[in-house]
Amino acid sequence: WDETTEARAARYQAIAEDIAAVAYAPDAPVLYGGARDRAHTAALLVAVAVLESGLAAANSAVTCASVKN
Repeated sequence: WDETTEARAARYQAIAEDIAAVAYAPDAPVLYGGARDRAHTAALLVAVAVLESGLAAANSAVTCASVKN
């Protein structure tokens, strides 16, 4: 994948915004206790995403609507 630095930064920003939206959603399950419970949940989501995909650009092109059962 050829990706400019700006495009990569924008993609990473979008991923971060998506993770924050999920972790801080009022109805999202909280996986940890304490003052930073949702921040720790977000960190776990980032860790799993990096482990599973390395945040590869090819994975950002896939949407739920584009996946066929």
